[in-house]
Amino acid sequence: MLAQNIDALISFSAGVYCTYIAYRGVPVGTQKPYEWQQWHAKWGTLLKIAGPILIATALLQVLFKLAA
Repeated sequence: MLAQNIDALISFSAGVYCTYIAYRGVPVGTQKPYEWQQWHAKWGTLLKIAGPILIATALLQVLFKLAA
């Protein structure tokens, strides 16, 4: 079953990682926190949208494969 759903697992993992990065603050011990804040201001909103969409897409892929 895992081999049949590997594409959904990859999408799900990418969605979880995107969501984690989107909601995480500046990592502890970062040498350049200002650059991190700039990057997060630029890409954070996109990741907050893309992460849950990837997760939902992966779950729908699994559900459709189980129903077929």
